[in-house]
Amino acid sequence: MVPLRSRREESGGDPLRFALVVGLATVPFTVALSWQLPEGTTAVGGSVSGLPLLVAGALVGYRYGDCATRVRRAGVRAGLAASVATVLLYAATAVSTIGAASTAATAVAVILAPFVVAVGAALTVLVTAGTAALVGWIRRRADPDR
Repeated sequence: MVPLRSRREESGGDPLRFALVVGLATVPFTVALSWQLPEGTTAVGGSVSGLPLLVAGALVGYRYGDCATRVRRAGVRAGLAASVATVLLYAATAVSTIGAASTAATAVAVILAPFVVAVGAALTVLVTAGTAALVGWIRRRADPDR
């Protein structure tokens, strides 16, 4: 079995590393723009700012826009990395709400948490990958060599 390090050296590095870095770089901006101080009636969930996701998708789409397959994979990778912010925001609001909620509401929130986190992550990936695909398509259409 070939060690992981030698495989990475043979492949010349990860060709989609930029997408991963851009996706992770959006996490602090998404959290900062989406953070809401807990109120007495805060519900589990909250809202997530889409601006960092759109910027990440645009950067990834422009960088990998020469190939539709690569831009799609890079957009999904950036979206998955950016979905860390969605999970963090959901967890923070859930913790602040569960302490103040009734037992029944707490049970429902805990039971539905995996589903809600999965939907939030999927929407994050959809927004980022969709923006990347759109920008990549525009880049290919605007290329004067085509």
